Amino acid sequence: MQPRIETLFKKKLVGKSLKMSLINNKTTELWKSFMPHKKEIKNTMSSDLYSIQIYDKSLNFKDFSPQN
Repeated sequence: MQPRIETLFKKKLVGKSLKMSLINNKTTELWKSFMPHKKEIKNTMSSDLYSIQIYDKSLNFKDFSPQN
């Protein structure tokens, strides 16, 4: 697989969020709680699903800890 960079059109994302750490990863629980409600979303443009991680701006990778 070859990585690539693409420019995409604006998208509105609908979903759930949860604050967690790498050690306390609850991604599976989050998806399991979202999927039963997926059919409630009207006017979807595709069947694509995304998992997005947003890291705190103050995260310092020099002093990285999976607990943070």
